[in-house]
Amino acid sequence: KSSRLHLAGVAFDLWFDEPLTGNGSQSYKYLLVKNWDREVLPLWLGNPETVHNEYMQVLCDYGLIGFVLLMGFLLVVLGRVL
Repeated sequence: KSSRLHLAGVAFDLWFDEPLTGNGSQSYKYLLVKNWDREVLPLWLGNPETVHNEYMQVLCDYGLIGFVLLMGFLLVVLGRVL
């Protein structure tokens, strides 16, 4: 499993813990250390403070409510641009 898949897997697990409201703004980088596979963490050479997947980052930090609000906002903006 690649390191980015591990990051996304941890984000999914964290989102699943608080699916509606999320864990709080920028909580991923703090909760990652607590939930990361200790054998894989030393192998990561990038920046593990972010999920490297904006959708999973929003779900983890802001939950389904925040995700739906963000997607709604983006759709409104896209609709006005087009």
